[in-house]
Amino acid sequence: MFESIPSNSHLRFSYMVPFETIGDVVESQFDYPKDQFLSSLDSWNYSSYFLMNSAVVSGELEKRIDKYFTELRKKVYNPDAMGDWLQPLTEIHFTQGIRGDEASGNINNIRIFAIIAIFILTIACFNFTNLATARATKRVKEVGVRKVMGAQKPQLVYQFLGETILLTSISLVFSIIFIELALSIFNGVMGLSLSSSYFENGNIVILLGIGLLTGIVAGVYPAFYLSSFKPSTVLKISSGHSAKSTLRQVLIVLQFSIAAFLIIGAIVVSQQTDYMNSKSLGFDKERIIHFSPPTSVIDKVGIFKDRLKSYATVVGVTQSNGVPGYTSSHWTYEIPEIDNRMNINTMTVDFDFIDTYNIEIVQGRGISTEFATDSSEAYMINETAAKMLIMGDPVGTDIRVVSDNYKMGKVVGVIKDFHYKSLHQAIEPLVVRYDPRNIWTVSVKFDQSDLQHNLALVEEEWKKVAPDHPLNFEFLDEDLKNLYQAEQNASWLIGMFSMLAIIIACLGLFGLTSFVTEQRKKEIGVRKVLGASVTAIVALLGKDFMKLVGLAFVISIPVSVWVMNKWLTDFAYKIDISPLFFILAGLVLVIIALGTVSYQSYSAAVNNPSRVLRE
Repeated sequence: MFESIPSNSHLRFSYMVPFETIGDVVESQFDYPKDQFLSSLDSWNYSSYFLMNSAVVSGELEKRIDKYFTELRKKVYNPDAMGDWLQPLTEIHFTQGIRGDEASGNINNIRIFAIIAIFILTIACFNFTNLATARATKRVKEVGVRKVMGAQKPQLVYQFLGETILLTSISLVFSIIFIELALSIFNGVMGLSLSSSYFENGNIVILLGIGLLTGIVAGVYPAFYLSSFKPSTVLKISSGHSAKSTLRQVLIVLQFSIAAFLIIGAIVVSQQTDYMNSKSLGFDKERIIHFSPPTSVIDKVGIFKDRLKSYATVVGVTQSNGVPGYTSSHWTYEIPEIDNRMNINTMTVDFDFIDTYNIEIVQGRGISTEFATDSSEAYMINETAAKMLIMGDPVGTDIRVVSDNYKMGKVVGVIKDFHYKSLHQAIEPLVVRYDPRNIWTVSVKFDQSDLQHNLALVEEEWKKVAPDHPLNFEFLDEDLKNLYQAEQNASWLIGMFSMLAIIIACLGLFGLTSFVTEQRKKEIGVRKVLGASVTAIVALLGKDFMKLVGLAFVISIPVSVWVMNKWLTDFAYKIDISPLFFILAGLVLVIIALGTVSYQSYSAAVNNPSRVLRE
């Protein structure tokens, strides 16, 4: 008995058996010597785990193990193909490119979202600083009176800073309530199972620290600014004074630069996601279902296939060691012409695979029942393998699986490159060969007729050959979309964050515009009396703000190009960052900012000038 495996573990299984038992199965079913299997370095199907003594220096042990295995494998593989062998168990979740223990998370996305969160919080802090200093006129007399009554500058700083921290603390409480209300919706959209854990691993301390830091960052400048007023000056003037406009302009530029960056990022991520979902993969993916039969009925799959082929609505039925997009099998091949052994991606298939998936043959022929030797001596390779591995004409080149159970065969055909893995990875050399001992996935392709009828037909035929085993199939096109679920989630999240950033930035701009129009209301009244139109006044009040928004957008462009190009390096196949992305982002930013400024400006411009001047 062992404890239940936690949901965040990469180890998922229904039962456990001794590794020696697997050797017995391999020996009995595949006629492969047990001792040779257990000591072989030719398989990528298994991972080894080392439990180290706490006294052992992990770095030294890693070097020794790495050296040992590398020397052993040089006898089998190309030395240039050697890679890292060890990684800490705690790093598997986010480590890309480790065979056997595949990463289930993307640390870059986590970093991106953390940076975006910091950006949004920064915008909010800028807004508070901007508005607090702009509205300083409301409190200058309070500061003057307090100083006359004996208040010292540090006391005023603590007061104003304490007010900001109090506001931040209240906001923190409301944010926790919002998280609890929105968490289930977020999990549903993102396909996650996150839960709140405020009192675990010191999270509450981190949360309170963030709240305190936010209060200090947002309030420190206004606190020192307000406390710096001289009572002899502020008590003499009737209207007070506000902060220098230079600071407000800088803060507006910074927050709208961040908003523009997020808009551009959202567009790029969305376009890359659309590109991956629409790119031609080099094989048919529509109207194909696939499933893996239980081992106990694998010998009956041939009957099942023959029955399905008799239906006109079934275009093809095939077996393979996986479906395109998810291939992860590697075998070692001996190619005498280049005098080397290579570990190459491999798809083991039956005779119907190429036709069912409509993969194009560019040279030679396919593996066929018409040739008696094709069942054991025929190999196909993709164009990349032909370019990278084969010297001379690839068709007719000798090639053999490095195993006593496989004969020397020949390359009979070259297939056009297709994406047998996700678009995150460049197309690598691939071998396709017939091997009925290593095919465990069944694919069924239908024509354009009624899909539900065809599915019912398949289930009916399956019940005839395996009545005790339900048919659990999946649609290939949906599975392929899941390969890019992380990017789709990222696109959705960045879009939401961008909207939030724009809303916060526009709220600040709205408040600042309100303040400016309030300060200039008498000027506006005079201009209207002298004949200025509403349009002219709106343009007068809005042009300064729009210049700042335009400058913010220009500043965001080089930063966006650099960051998004770094993000796109995770993809072997990616879009080009088009100038249209920036034009679209600029239009969105300008329209939203213009609408925000114009509303307040128009409200001030249509006021009755006689009433304004009288007051």
